[in-house]
Amino acid sequence: MHLLTRKDVLVQRDEIAESIKRLGYKPVKVAMTLDLEAAKNLLTAAKPFKVVNLVESIDGSDRLMRIAPALLDSLSIDYTGSECGRDCHDRKQILAKRLMKQP
Repeated sequence: MHLLTRKDVLVQRDEIAESIKRLGYKPVKVAMTLDLEAAKNLLTAAKPFKVVNLVESIDGSDRLMRIAPALLDSLSIDYTGSECGRDCHDRKQILAKRLMKQP
C-alpha cells in the first residue's frame, strides 16, 4: 500500500476515535494483520455494537482487505464500509485515491 494512503487511514482512525469519545463511547482500535486470532480476541473482548471498518490492506496487500469484513461477518458484528463481496469496489476506490494524489 502506498505510504500516504496508510497515513490517511491512521489519521481517519484517530479522528473517528476522538469523535466517538466525544459522544461518550469508548473506542477500541484493532489493527488488522495476518494474526486474525489476535483481532478476533480483541473484537470478542470489546463486544462492539458497531465497527468502523477502515481496512484498505492487510500485510501490505489490498487484495487481503476483504478478510476484515469476512472476520466481522463470522463474528456477527455490524460494521461500516463495504461488505465482503464488494471488494472490487473498494479496490477501485483505493486506485482512485492513488490517482488523485499523483501530480
